[in-house]
Amino acid sequence: MPRSPIPLCVNKKDGSIRLCVDYRALNAVTVSDDFPMEEAVDLIQSIGKANVITTLDLLKGYWAIPMDPECKELTSFKTHRQKYQFKVMSFGLKNASATFQRVINRALSRYRNFSRAYIDDIAVYSENWEEHMIHLETILCKLRELNFAVNLKKCSFARPHVKYLGHVIGSGRHQPDPDKTNTIESLPQPKTKKELRSVLGLCNYYREYIPSYSELVYPLTELTKKKVPDNIPWTKEHDLTFDRLKRALVEAPSLYTPRPDQPFIVHSDA
Repeated sequence: MPRSPIPLCVNKKDGSIRLCVDYRALNAVTVSDDFPMEEAVDLIQSIGKANVITTLDLLKGYWAIPMDPECKELTSFKTHRQKYQFKVMSFGLKNASATFQRVINRALSRYRNFSRAYIDDIAVYSENWEEHMIHLETILCKLRELNFAVNLKKCSFARPHVKYLGHVIGSGRHQPDPDKTNTIESLPQPKTKKELRSVLGLCNYYREYIPSYSELVYPLTELTKKKVPDNIPWTKEHDLTFDRLKRALVEAPSLYTPRPDQPFIVHSDA
C-alpha cells in the first residue's frame, strides 16, 4: 500500500477552499476502469436541437458515492494532527470520473430522450416550456432520490441557449464559447513542441467551424514531427499561420445542429 500523502488546501474561484490529496502513487498501481465517457459531439447535437435547456452542476457529486469499506484505507491522508480516510469517493482518484459517469448514466438511463450528462454536468432539454417543466421536475426528483445536490450558482434554468462543454448550444444551433475563443486569441507563441501540441489540441476541438482546417494548420503540424527539435524553429510563416488560426476561431460562425430525421446532402472531393 502506498504511503499516506499530505493534503493541500487550494483556493477556488468562488473563494471557497478545496482539499486536494496527491493520489499519484495510489493511481500508479490502480487497475484502470475503461468505462467510456459520453461523446461530446453527440451530446452537443442531441441537446443543441432543443428550444428550452437547463444545465445542472452537481455540488460535490463525487461525495454522494460511498467508498467500498475495503478501499477506504487506500484513500487515507495525514495531517499534523492525525490520519484520516474518505468514506466517500474522493477527487483525484484514477477511476473517479469513470465511476461517476457509470452512476449518472444508470440514473438517467430512463430519461435519455430529454436528459444527458457529461460526468457531473447534466443537461435537461425540451421542445417547449410546458414539456420542460415536466422534464426538469422528473430529473430533480431523481437526483434527490440519489442524494445528489445541485450548485445553484452554476446552474442555468430554462434558457434558449446555454454554455455546455466549451460551446454555446440551443434552438437548433451551436457555436464556440466566446470565453474559450478569447482565451485562444490571447495565447502566446509556443516555444516548444509540447506547447505547440497543447495549442493545436485545443484548437482541434473546434475544427468543425473552420473550413479546410487541416490545410490551414499544416505548417504548424509539421513542427510537431520527430525530425524537428524540441525548441521549434518558428518563422514568419508560422507566425502568420498562427494568427490566421486564432482569427478563424474568434470569427467562427454559428452552425445548425444536424437533424438525423431530415435528408442529408454530402459533397466530397474525389
